[in-house]
Amino acid sequence: MKNSKILKASLGSIILFASFFASTAQAYQGEVFACTYKGNSDVDDVLKARDNYVKQAKKAGITLAPSFLWSKLKGGSDADLLWFNFYENAAQYGALTDAMQASSSMASAVQKFYDVLDCNSFLLKQEEIYTGGEAFKGPSTYIDSYACDYRHGAGPDSLGDLKAHTKDYLDAAGTHKSFRFFQQNAMTPSSNSPDVRFFGVHNNATDWGTRDDSLSTSEGGQALNRHWNAIMDCTAGHWSGQQVVEGPQAE
Repeated sequence: MKNSKILKASLGSIILFASFFASTAQAYQGEVFACTYKGNSDVDDVLKARDNYVKQAKKAGITLAPSFLWSKLKGGSDADLLWFNFYENAAQYGALTDAMQASSSMASAVQKFYDVLDCNSFLLKQEEIYTGGEAFKGPSTYIDSYACDYRHGAGPDSLGDLKAHTKDYLDAAGTHKSFRFFQQNAMTPSSNSPDVRFFGVHNNATDWGTRDDSLSTSEGGQALNRHWNAIMDCTAGHWSGQQVVEGPQAE
């Protein structure tokens, strides 16, 4: 990554296809890589590096964390893609990090990513705010992400009421069965990191558009937007996401 502002505009975290995060709102340990392509490299080169990474991990007897890849669609982020690894807790992250560093074959596998990408990495905590309860239907998802700073006079104490208002609105709207909404807090922030990050995961762009129209045209949605704008100053981005490493569920 060439600029620490990548995360400010892009917002990190995970595309939730499987049940790994579906049944709990507990905080998860996350690791995000914000990357730009080198030269003429593209996502196919990243997926080739992924294939080798998974193959070498299996040979080394290392169980990889679930990993997710976001590719930029809209927004001002300098990042071409975001790669996320997620762990049940910090101890799992630490154990896997030690195992990876002790394996020369895994070090070589990781280097293949850096042959095609320039990246910075960060640690974060992630928490689910809302789930509509329905599983995602496709191999990819549509994500809207928000990197937010508190407005003057607002702070973490204001956030609890805002999150409760968001959940109440979504429950009442009843049109977001496959929608999930998450909060992320940086553990290793840069000087340009936002105060807090949020992102929503949809089946597709149509589902996002339906939700956005409801927010802008319904009385409840307009009230929620006013609440958000009173507390948060946010930069938005849109991404296409896919799960690229299955983690413990892999055969």
